Amino acid sequence: MKRAFLFGAVALASMGSAIAANATTITFDSFGGAYPLYSPLPPGETLYTDFSSGNPGTGTGTLYTPSGESQSGDQAGSYVAAPYTAAGSTTGVFFATTPGETETFTFAADVEDVAIYVGSLDAGNILVIHTTSGDLMYTGTQLAAVPGASLPGDGAPTITGSTSNGRFTFIDSSADITGITVSENLAVSTNSFEIAQIATSVPELSTWVMMGLGFAGLAFAGGRARRAAVRLAV
Repeated sequence: MKRAFLFGAVALASMGSAIAANATTITFDSFGGAYPLYSPLPPGETLYTDFSSGNPGTGTGTLYTPSGESQSGDQAGSYVAAPYTAAGSTTGVFFATTPGETETFTFAADVEDVAIYVGSLDAGNILVIHTTSGDLMYTGTQLAAVPGASLPGDGAPTITGSTSNGRFTFIDSSADITGITVSENLAVSTNSFEIAQIATSVPELSTWVMMGLGFAGLAFAGGRARRAAVRLAV
């Protein structure tokens, strides 16, 4: 019984470690940061799309081909600020929504984290992270509170600002991420939610192994306890 109890305790500890490893975090790298656009992705990440060959979403967002630092949007009189690279040049074709538009990107498999390279963060941006335990919504103002990121003093987006162009990484909290939805607040009259790149990563093998061992340990301990109870009854 003692050995079974100890084995179960170790299994629970392993599960706890695996869950703790998935604590929710949001980080930001500016376009000149550790992982600027068009640089190698961090180890373990896979490119979902860079929007250079089409829009994999299911909503009404639009792809844009920049011409200079700003370009006409899909609504009369609207302009969008292209995401910038560490070299200070526009990213080429990129995705954008204008006010009232929405786009959902559903991943083929559940992932542990998602990284989104945003151009000219705007207070009116709305990002929803879909997870297996529910949705998490962030406004541009909330994203601006992530260390390293910020909005300009007037709250409007900038085209080349390192604190409003960059890579936000969302690490899942005890549940897998299934996709994201982006939209722009209707109160915003011109600017858009621009994305140049989306990357994802699946749970590390070690996490699955620890969780598997944890469940196996609990099953083993439960079986030993049941057999011991039967022997005592006899």
